[in-house]
Amino acid sequence: MKKLLTLFFYIASISQTQALQISEVMSNPTGDDSGREWIEIYNNSSSTLDLSTVTLSIKGGAAVAISPVSGGTTLAVNDYAIIGSTVTGATKFLQDYPPYSGILLKSSISLVNTGVTSIDVKLNGTTVDSLASYTAAKEGY
Repeated sequence: MKKLLTLFFYIASISQTQALQISEVMSNPTGDDSGREWIEIYNNSSSTLDLSTVTLSIKGGAAVAISPVSGGTTLAVNDYAIIGSTVTGATKFLQDYPPYSGILLKSSISLVNTGVTSIDVKLNGTTVDSLASYTAAKEGY
């Protein structure tokens, strides 16, 4: 029975590791970046995911929590969610993309415009995707 439980937790951790992918990063919006940077995540697992336990780490820093803005925290299979950066507790994502109607979350992240950085996404404390490094994008990308 103990081996069966160990195997179950191993398989569960493998499937969870494949649960979310970083699909897009906006690190350098045109103009002022404050509250306008964002990360898009994609659910490539075979089940819906509760995003309430997602955290982000930028450049290997401490894990930063997310909180919901709109659309809840349940991400369907093959669906996307946006995690917008915040300034004074708010994200400006919907100001830049008013027709967006999907899941919008916010976090006190700051993405770099110069040099190289990395992003880690964790679900329930387990790293599920990493962007090992990216160089800063040109303005508007």
